[in-house]
Amino acid sequence: RGSPRPFEGLDSKMSHENRMYLLELFLWQSVRDHLLRTSNPSEATVFVIGYTPIMLDWSQPCPRVGDVGARQRAIHDALTGSKWFRRRNGTDHVFLWTRYNLKPDKALRSLLDSGPMVAVLERS
Repeated sequence: RGSPRPFEGLDSKMSHENRMYLLELFLWQSVRDHLLRTSNPSEATVFVIGYTPIMLDWSQPCPRVGDVGARQRAIHDALTGSKWFRRRNGTDHVFLWTRYNLKPDKALRSLLDSGPMVAVLERS
């Protein structure tokens, strides 16, 4: 789509301990820029949800987005409030979660167990 590559060259400016977190940045950008992506949810055959809690802590210059529990409640509320999620009980959603040993709270776990495919990128 011709969007700028804001993360290009970033790996050469970071230590190896921090470069391991770059996958999410490049993955989300690739999904966002994919040729088959549509901005019309009624045309979508799959919905990709990316959740990387540690990136929310590092999102500068944006302030932190509350605590982990508040973020998980916001995700739960957004999905349960989405007619696109409810349409097929989330079975057409892929939840890409970089957990970093983070376990979902009870409400989010129940929702994730109900239908969406969950792909976990774990670092422990």
